Amino acid sequence: MSEAVPRLSVAIPVYNGGADLRLAVASVLGQSFGDWELLLIDDGSTDGAIEALGLDDPRVRLIRDGANRGLATRLNQAIGLARGELFARMDADDVCHPERFARQVAFLDAHPEVDLLGTACVTIDAVGRLSGRFPFAASHAEICARPWRGFHLAHPTWMGRATWFRSNRYADPAPYYCEDQELLLRTYATSCFAALPEALFAYRVRGRLAWKKLFRARLALFRVQAAHFLKRGQFGALILAGAATKLRIAMDIWRALRGGAPAALPVGQSDRTFWEVWLQDLATRPASR
Repeated sequence: MSEAVPRLSVAIPVYNGGADLRLAVASVLGQSFGDWELLLIDDGSTDGAIEALGLDDPRVRLIRDGANRGLATRLNQAIGLARGELFARMDADDVCHPERFARQVAFLDAHPEVDLLGTACVTIDAVGRLSGRFPFAASHAEICARPWRGFHLAHPTWMGRATWFRSNRYADPAPYYCEDQELLLRTYATSCFAALPEALFAYRVRGRLAWKKLFRARLALFRVQAAHFLKRGQFGALILAGAATKLRIAMDIWRALRGGAPAALPVGQSDRTFWEVWLQDLATRPASR
């Protein structure tokens, strides 16, 4: 008898995931929607975090070759290995709401015109405390209103049609820490994006920012934008992208001098109550079952 093909393939690339990996995997195992496979792709980890999971769920596929090839390469590998009609991703230190998969699958079923779907998300700090929420846009028009500024569609929340991902793979070699924005910029004119307003994801944001890394990422994104807009003769968008980049860098410098992280948007009381309970519950669950 042939093995059943899952409806959804979920990719988590891992490089030394540490203690946070257990929480991420537990949040996948705790989904109300169960017709998925998890592609846990080891990018040359050396910390033993994957072995410590004690994985015994047949829906989890561990892929490893001992090499460190980078995030974009591993995501493209996952896209190639995915068996599901739908494809989702998340990072190894983030956490899913237990209804994330169910609600995203239902929306994509009801809206066949949508290629890529995100969700609103809260942010958590290094020790799992709620620290805020991300800026949010729901419709394609809102998400893509200012491509020179970037796209408010948090990449670990993405779920979309596997055919879309196969047709629009990540750039490899990827631009420095902005492979998601490059993909959105390259595809927004011929695709349809959307996002659910519910906070169905917890995105981990470290308290201490690596300012040099952030500066390099700002410049890398501008180079991607400049090449895109120049190729299309969109000189106004190019000028606006340059101005937005300068403003972001100026704000980064100001925050660095003050010793602070970027200000976060406040979390509503209902979201706060749910996430505090859910994170505490996950902390007591095994990552395997």
